[in-house]
Amino acid sequence: AGMLGEQQLMEFHLLRARSIAQGQQRLGINREENHRAVVADYARAEELGAKLTNADRVAIAESKLGIGNVDEAVSIAKSLPETERDRRMRLYMRVVETNLKSGDLRGDMTLNLLNELMDNPGASVDDRAWALARQTELRLSGDFYDEAIAVLLRSLPRLDASASLRDDRKAELQFLLGKAYAGVQQYPQAQRQLDSALRLMQGVSPMAGETRLLQAQILRATGQLEEAREKYAQVRDEYQGTLVLMPALFGLAQANAALGDDDGALENFQKVLDEMSKEAGATRASERDARRDLTPEMVRAELMGRRASRRRSSSGTCSTRVRTFASTLARWLSMTTRRTCSRSGMPRRRSTRPEIGLRRKRRSSRTSTAPRMMMRARARRGSVLR
Repeated sequence: AGMLGEQQLMEFHLLRARSIAQGQQRLGINREENHRAVVADYARAEELGAKLTNADRVAIAESKLGIGNVDEAVSIAKSLPETERDRRMRLYMRVVETNLKSGDLRGDMTLNLLNELMDNPGASVDDRAWALARQTELRLSGDFYDEAIAVLLRSLPRLDASASLRDDRKAELQFLLGKAYAGVQQYPQAQRQLDSALRLMQGVSPMAGETRLLQAQILRATGQLEEAREKYAQVRDEYQGTLVLMPALFGLAQANAALGDDDGALENFQKVLDEMSKEAGATRASERDARRDLTPEMVRAELMGRRASRRRSSSGTCSTRVRTFASTLARWLSMTTRRTCSRSGMPRRRSTRPEIGLRRKRRSSRTSTAPRMMMRARARRGSVLR
C-alpha cells in the first residue's frame, strides 16, 4: 500500500473519530474503549492540523466523560461559544447525571452546574424541573430533608402552573418531596405525595418501583406490618431484576419475622443473599472496600447458623434469632446502598431522627469478665495438680 500524506492521514483520523462517536450515539453504546479511540483520533487529527468544529469538541467532551475525565469534559463545555449554549447545557446535564451515579458526587461542581442550568434564560420548564430534581437528590444524599422540603414547596407551584410541564417530571418531584417528608418522619404527608406521584406515573417504571418500596417502608415504620408485607410482595413480583428487588426482599423478610412467620423470613433472607451474590461482580471497587468487614460468605455462614439454631430451638426463640440475622444483613445492605458525602465535598448532616430503612443496632462494648476469670482459675488448679 502506498504511503498516506499528512492531509490524508488527518482526514482519516478525523473521519474515524466522528464515525465512532456518531455510531455509539446512534446505537446507544457506551464503551470505554470506543471513547478512548475517539479522544486519541481527535488528538492525532489536531496534531496534523485539523480544524475542529464545535460538534467535534462536544464529541470529545462526551468521550472524556465516558472515560472518567469529568474536569476536562466540564472545561471543554465552558469553552464553547455563547452560540452553543444549548450544547453546553446538555453537556452539563450529562456531567451532573454522571456525578450523581458515581461514588464521587463532586458536590461543589454539581451544585454550580445545576445553578447555571437553573439560571439559564433559555431553559425550558422541563429542564428547570430536571435541575430541581437533581438539586433535591443532592440535598437528600446529605440528609438535608427540611431544606429539600422548603425548596420543593416553594418551587412546585410555579412549575405546576405551566401547562408544558411533563407528567413524569412532576411525578419525580412529588416522589422526592415524599421521600423528604419520610426522612423527617412526617409519614401522612409523605404518603399523600407518593400517592399523587404514582397517579402520574405511566405503567411499571423504575421510579414507580422506588415509590412503592418507600410506601412499604413507611407502612412498616408505622407498625402496619400486614399492609407492609403485601406492598413488599407487590414490589418483589412486579420489579424483578431491578434495583429495588433486593431491598424489597429484605423488607419482606423483616415483616415476616415481625409477624412471627419464621419460614417466610428465612426464605426471603436466603433470596437476599442470592441477589447479593449476583451483584458482586458489578460492584464498584470503592463499595467492595467499604463493606469488606461483612462479606457475602459471612452472611451465608450467619444464615446457616440461624437455620441450625432454628432446628434446635423452639419457635419462640427462633424469631429472636431471625431478628439477629436481620440486623447483621441490614448492616451489609446499609454499606451497599447509602451514599457517603465525605468524598463529595458536601457535608453529611448528623440526624437525630431514626431512618425508615435499615438500621444497625449498637453492640454493647462491655463484656463480662466472669468466663475468663473462671478459665484462669481452672488453669491454675490444673497446673497445681500436675
